[in-house]
Amino acid sequence: MNVSAHICLRRIISSTQYTKMIPIICDQVLKSKSAMCRRRAAEYIELIFQVWDTSIINKNLSILENSIKSGINDADSDTRTFSRKTFWLFNDQFLKTQKI
Repeated sequence: MNVSAHICLRRIISSTQYTKMIPIICDQVLKSKSAMCRRRAAEYIELIFQVWDTSIINKNLSILENSIKSGINDADSDTRTFSRKTFWLFNDQFLKTQKI
């Protein structure tokens, strides 16, 4: 069941750009006590940065930034790995364009 739900959520995130999903996913990284939930949520945030349009991500940038910071400092090594990858995607899409 866990794997099926994970595959389904990955498909939904890559097929749609539903912005109301972002606060729910970010809330899992920030507040969940389960390492698996934080890991999966960090993976979904990475997928959002890979697939979604930057104008849609820009609307929820502050909560995404807080989630990345929290994920980088997480106790779980996989969550930290996904958050580091997400940080570099965030850096490429937003921070480098602001320096110009």
